[in-house]
Amino acid sequence: MQKIGKNISKLRKEKAMTQMALADELGVSFQAISNWEHGNTMPDISKLPELARLFDVSIDQLLENGKGVELVKELVEEETVAATTSVDKESFMNVAPIVSAKQAEALFEKIDERISGNDVAYIAPFLKTSSVDELAVKEFETNGWKGLASFAPFVSQDQLDALAREDTSSIKELATVAPFISQEVLEKRAKKSIAENGLKSVAAIAPFLSKEAIDACAREAYEKDGIKALSSVAPFMSGETLEGIAKESYETNGIRSIAAVAPFLDQEVVNEIAKDAISKHGWKEITPLMPFIDL
Repeated sequence: MQKIGKNISKLRKEKAMTQMALADELGVSFQAISNWEHGNTMPDISKLPELARLFDVSIDQLLENGKGVELVKELVEEETVAATTSVDKESFMNVAPIVSAKQAEALFEKIDERISGNDVAYIAPFLKTSSVDELAVKEFETNGWKGLASFAPFVSQDQLDALAREDTSSIKELATVAPFISQEVLEKRAKKSIAENGLKSVAAIAPFLSKEAIDACAREAYEKDGIKALSSVAPFMSGETLEGIAKESYETNGIRSIAAVAPFLDQEVVNEIAKDAISKHGWKEITPLMPFIDL
């Protein structure tokens, strides 16, 4: 786009035309001309013959003989491509910005190369969501969630949710696309993972779960395995719930039991527990919490 933009700018200046004059000839705004010349956007394919005529050049010269020029010429003349015409990824990426959405889809269907994660950011903006979803499913079947990470911003949430519901891989692998999956689906997967592998297994997706969900899971894990089980998700729990569990554990199991979550407790809460422990058992009792106490 930048290369073609520079060429349009050069050809316009050779004709001693201002951006405004060129805009008037083409029936577009001068901002459109400026965007073309800066490589921000491309002229619509319908404008190419007129641009070529104004500059006394061929479409090949206008487009710098770049990859996909033959496709452009075919589309200018026929508005579609022949059934026998083959399309490669590079040609598609070069041509897509200047063709209609319908033409882009038709060209895309002719690509027989694999669309990788590196390609999708360039290709997706010119495709229907359903087409991107189909690409995503193929990528997921080949490379799992890791391969889908680059696709996720362009895939519909419905499609990602469907894959997440059906998937049987570890929840840690799911973390690569967690920001794009609905909270409802994530939380169902999290509960299942906790039941099978413990609270630690959901640490990778904890930033994307609601505090309510984390608090509920943490409470269950605490009642089953004690406060040490909470260390992996403590940074994502609500202060109120973590404080309540810490005080409960202190009363039941002593001050040493809360060392694992002490870094995530409010300073005032740690100090309060420490003062109580000192009053009951002396200074030696608070040794495990000394790094976190400010008395």
